[in-house]
Amino acid sequence: MTILIRLFITGILLFVYLSLFLPNIEDRSNAIPYKIYMFLFIFIVQFILYFLTNRTLANKNTINQIVESSVNNALLAVIAYDVYGDLYAGNIFDNMDANQRNISLVLLIVGFMATVKIIQLLMTNN
Repeated sequence: MTILIRLFITGILLFVYLSLFLPNIEDRSNAIPYKIYMFLFIFIVQFILYFLTNRTLANKNTINQIVESSVNNALLAVIAYDVYGDLYAGNIFDNMDANQRNISLVLLIVGFMATVKIIQLLMTNN
C-alpha cells in the first residue's frame, strides 16, 4: 500500500514540478540539463518519501537501502524521459497540449517505477 501512495505522491509532485519549473520539456536542445534536473528532483522526492515511510513502518531500512532505491527511481525517471523524447520526436504527441504531454510524461515515469517495483517484489521476498 505504501508503494502506491509513494507513486501517487511522486506523480502529483512531478506534474507540479514539470508545469512550474520545466515548461518546455520538449526542447531537445536542453535535454541534458533537464535530465539532471529530473534526476535530482526524483532523487530528493523519493529519498524524503522513503525516509518518512521508513520511520513509520515496522521493517526498518538502512540509509544505504533508501539511497539505493532513490537512485534507482531517479535513473528510471531519466530513462522514461528519454523514451518520452523518442516518442515526441516520432510526433506521437502532436495533437496534445502542454498539460496533456506533462501528464503523459508523468504516467510514463510512474509506470516505469511501478513496473520495476513489481518485478522486484516478484523476485524477492520483500
